[in-house]
Amino acid sequence: MKGSDGWDPKSFYDENNRLGAVQVSLEGNTLSWNGYNKAICYLVFCNGTFYKETTETTLTVEDANAEYTVKAVNKYGVLGE
Repeated sequence: MKGSDGWDPKSFYDENNRLGAVQVSLEGNTLSWNGYNKAICYLVFCNGTFYKETTETTLTVEDANAEYTVKAVNKYGVLGE
């Protein structure tokens, strides 16, 4: 529902604020990914479960055999792909 003050929350989800998919690589126990200048932090998932939050683009992980995914988060709290 849009009010009369001109504020449109849908604008926070438009193409200019959306973050793309993060490309993740794992060498030994070091997980790394491409950063986004609009990201305020990254959420790291291990085997589909939340693992850690970080503002860096590398992270030392405990299990090099697990499956990791990373999602970028913008200043509006919107998760990347």
